[in-house]
Amino acid sequence: MLINRNFSRLWIGQLVSLLGDFVFDTTLLLWVATVLLYGKPYAPIVSSTVLILVAVAAIAVAPFAGVLVDRWDKRRTMLRANLVRFVLIGLLALVASLPAGTVPIPVILILAGVVVTFATAAAGFFNPARIVLVGDIVPENQIGKASGLIQSTMALAAILGPPLAAPLLVTVGAQWTLALSAMSYLLSSALIRSVRPAPADVRSVTPDSHQAEAGRPGMMREFVDGLRLFRGNRVLVTLLVTTTFVMLGAGAINALDVYFVQENLHAAPEWFGLIGAAIGVGALIGSAAAGILGDRFGLARTYCASLLLASGLFLLYSRMTSIGPALIMVTLFSIGLGSLHTVSTPLVMRAVPRSHLGRVLSVFSPIAQVATVISIGVAGALVSALPPEFRISMAGVEFGRIDLVFFGSSAVMLSSAIYAAVTLLGRDRMPARADDTEPDRVETAG
Repeated sequence: MLINRNFSRLWIGQLVSLLGDFVFDTTLLLWVATVLLYGKPYAPIVSSTVLILVAVAAIAVAPFAGVLVDRWDKRRTMLRANLVRFVLIGLLALVASLPAGTVPIPVILILAGVVVTFATAAAGFFNPARIVLVGDIVPENQIGKASGLIQSTMALAAILGPPLAAPLLVTVGAQWTLALSAMSYLLSSALIRSVRPAPADVRSVTPDSHQAEAGRPGMMREFVDGLRLFRGNRVLVTLLVTTTFVMLGAGAINALDVYFVQENLHAAPEWFGLIGAAIGVGALIGSAAAGILGDRFGLARTYCASLLLASGLFLLYSRMTSIGPALIMVTLFSIGLGSLHTVSTPLVMRAVPRSHLGRVLSVFSPIAQVATVISIGVAGALVSALPPEFRISMAGVEFGRIDLVFFGSSAVMLSSAIYAAVTLLGRDRMPARADDTEPDRVETAG
């Protein structure tokens, strides 16, 4: 059993839901790149647009979701979010099942954009509710272990989801692959419904809750309460800045990796799924190692080392020209990212009162998504503006259009590693948990 029965059910439910996410994301990208817009020179910018819609939706919903998640029943919030995603993706699967030409491709692309936007908005409620619910059902002295297990769930989904989506798309088509993704949310809901937090763990209604529910001003005041926690807290500021730089760099992978596989690694599109699986394997290893390394060497040291490792290996990945070495590099790269994400969670939880966790997460999310939008937009536009045969030589090293963007992105991530080392190292002596009763007086590290 994973910590306790409630957490075990939540862990499995999250795994199933994340599998649906990865199957949907991979299917949509491959469907656009290799079926709907196969051979079209503007396909990369369309793929980037889909990813930008994901980021824009997350940015728009995050401030409100953070406040509402702190108010609402966490389990019911997750169930409703799953229902929304089931309906949306099921509708797209239905359209994909129609005979070719029944629905014009531009209409399908617009519908896919709408589905992506609202499914992402639903996930914006599901994800913070899940994190807060973990705090409700897991003892405080096991939060670190729970964080590692949650991160491992994401890694397992990344391992299983993309390799499942790619062959399904080729063999049975987009309609059945999307239908499988939609059904995963129903199964996830059945598991989450069985989670039963103790009544004492359910957040009580505060005196201002009814006033806040009455209109937007109350919501904004609560959101500002979350912003105030960043004032004078070097740990939170450093995590926010480095998260932004990491997303500025890593966003290029999300937008261009499916094309990198074909142009730079000279592999068939189906290998894109295995690249995703390799990322999952690395993240799983990194998640498992992060807890041990964090306990032994300190959370801040582990965070900085993980960021430096990820930056350097992203640079090496950008220089790969065949699928075998690329799989090794991307696995090692994701070990660093997996460790980074796992360690960041207890760092945030130590600096943030539990009652304000949803709002603080709602600050991180839109900032990271803005960085993602910028990264995806710039990367997609640059690559789409250059022909596939583009080559340039700098300092005796030849670059193509995609590996040049990846190289620059790795440099952005490296700058964040240097910043983290300067501002965060020496900050491992932190309070075990921020005082939940005085959110405006959170003790800063160091």
